[in-house]
Amino acid sequence: MSKSEQILVNRKNLEMFISILTQVHLRGQLSADESAFLAKFVDLPPAPQQPNRSQRRLNQKVINDIIREERKRNMKK
Repeated sequence: MSKSEQILVNRKNLEMFISILTQVHLRGQLSADESAFLAKFVDLPPAPQQPNRSQRRLNQKVINDIIREERKRNMKK
């Protein structure tokens, strides 16, 4: 038996899902493809300009390294 690719979705659940995706878009956490897909259903305001995910990870790593070095210096005093 083959499965259908179409499913029925409750309208309230669909609206909530689109609302959540819109909020994620406004945080700048959707890829360009995901934003383009969502834009087919709702009018999206422009996403904030933030570094991409890998840049955010690198920034967090640098911050963690700075904190670690600061703790080491404080322990030596």
